[in-house]
Amino acid sequence: MYNHKYIDKPKAQRALFSHAKKRPTIYALGNKGADTLVHQCNIPMPQSVYWTEKNRRVREKHIEHTLGISDFMVSVEMVCKKAGNIRLLDRDEILARSSKQTKRVEYPFRWKTQIMHGDQGTV
Repeated sequence: MYNHKYIDKPKAQRALFSHAKKRPTIYALGNKGADTLVHQCNIPMPQSVYWTEKNRRVREKHIEHTLGISDFMVSVEMVCKKAGNIRLLDRDEILARSSKQTKRVEYPFRWKTQIMHGDQGTV
């Protein structure tokens, strides 16, 4: 899949895992992979994204963050499956059940929070 450009290997992972004894390989979606998901699987993809360039520009911190989110989501999904009486709702189902006001918001899943540092807060 990599040789045929369906998936890509972000170069930033080299530095991220440079001192690891066993270096995992991280793959990212390539241009042909995105096209295949759209045309053969009917999975919507943003048309404005040039996946190969995006993978070239990704940095180590983004890879670490994305892997952390993925680990968390897999853990949550596994706990839900093991429990048997709870399931994880995907974003489309949550939005479908949301109020009209929430559906009209540009970023319906963005939460405003205040972070305190000493006596000063930021949003």
